[in-house]
Amino acid sequence: MRGHALDLEGILPGDILMVDINRRPAPGDIVCARVTDYTSGAAETVFRLFQPPYVIAHSARLGPVRPEQVDEVRVSILGVVEGLIRPF
Repeated sequence: MRGHALDLEGILPGDILMVDINRRPAPGDIVCARVTDYTSGAAETVFRLFQPPYVIAHSARLGPVRPEQVDEVRVSILGVVEGLIRPF
């Protein structure tokens, strides 16, 4: 994890997240998603909280972050976070 997008969920920068790519997400799961920007052609892999039909950031440090609707075209879920490793 590189940013503070899920700090209110207890996931901090530097945490290593383990993702199950075969599991279907349930409401409230933390997911790995790919967000594609077709204007620039760039794709970004992000970790977000799944609140169907959206993936959202849940952070005290970030200002309001626009939820992204999962449409399997521009925003698709790659897997569900099963655990994390926190180095000290």
